[in-house]
Amino acid sequence: MASGFTQSSVSAKLCADAMNVDSTGYGGATLTLYEGTQPANADAALGSQTTIATFTLPAATSNTVSSAGVITYGAIAAATAAASSTPGSTTLWYRITRASDSAVLSDGNAGLEAAAKDMVLDSTTIISGASVTITGATRTVTK
Repeated sequence: MASGFTQSSVSAKLCADAMNVDSTGYGGATLTLYEGTQPANADAALGSQTTIATFTLPAATSNTVSSAGVITYGAIAAATAAASSTPGSTTLWYRITRASDSAVLSDGNAGLEAAAKDMVLDSTTIISGASVTITGATRTVTK
């Protein structure tokens, strides 16, 4: 997999204990889908990227964490695509920020190919004002 996943310095500290990662950061976090060039790493500031859609991850109590450190998220509410979205973009990526203080936790690439993307989308044709859904999400956290 050609991963674009990067973890911020804040997230690296949270992942030291995989069983507690959701209660200390990812539960209730914001996942934002962007169009444009993904920054070099999760600690890098945004530039001219365009927000496509913004989701709120479920509270930690809605998620399950396996002993192997796989977080399976509960239901994620649909979002409305931003007015600035460009249908068919192939340069999509996401960033997750903590709810309590907007600290960046991680980011990764997004697209159609499961073997080459951190977040697999069923379509990159995201039309302004359309409902965008995440039907399932997992994250593997290593100690």
